[in-house]
Amino acid sequence: QDFLNFRDDLGTASGFESFQMREMENLMGQKWVDGKQFGKKLDSKQKSLYDVTCDWLYRTPIQGSTLGSDDDESSVNDFVDQYIQSHKAQYPETNKDVIDFFEVDKTVRRRRAGLLFIESYRSLPLLSWPRKLISKLIELEQAMVLWRSSHARMVERMIGRRIGTGGSSGVDYLDMTTKFRVFIDLWIVRSILVKKESLPTLINPEFYEFKGD
Repeated sequence: QDFLNFRDDLGTASGFESFQMREMENLMGQKWVDGKQFGKKLDSKQKSLYDVTCDWLYRTPIQGSTLGSDDDESSVNDFVDQYIQSHKAQYPETNKDVIDFFEVDKTVRRRRAGLLFIESYRSLPLLSWPRKLISKLIELEQAMVLWRSSHARMVERMIGRRIGTGGSSGVDYLDMTTKFRVFIDLWIVRSILVKKESLPTLINPEFYEFKGD
């Protein structure tokens, strides 16, 4: 049985989920529920996957303007304003969702503008790989959500609606965890996209093309 000793280092189940799952969630980043952060901010000296993703999106070239370049803030604001108007023309009843998405400090505003730019012009060569990465992050979180849902049904099958281990409310709490999101902006942006023909005119399109010798 010595060959099974590795299991001792993996940890045991605690509360509603395993040690391994909690470690995975910590690596992903702070959780959100219904647009609000859930629980205490993770105490870690290392950046989470969410933090790294935010830093990366913040550096996205928008309308050919790169972070730190002259008039970058003006270029970003022009793109956001034009997008809001384009969205209003197409979806006036939900236009406030776009306005709210960008009513944040300028750092988050640029990060979200970068995300929206990638999603909106994803067919451009320079943006095709970033768009694939965003999709993979969504797939990762979707897998986590499906795991939580499956785990809740397994617990309900085993102990019904009794109080869970650790004093939690059991299945009711597990069902609530299916609302957890880490990459909240990546989910929200899906609901504010406009049709391709309604997008703001692309400036400096050659910036996003493949370059050869």
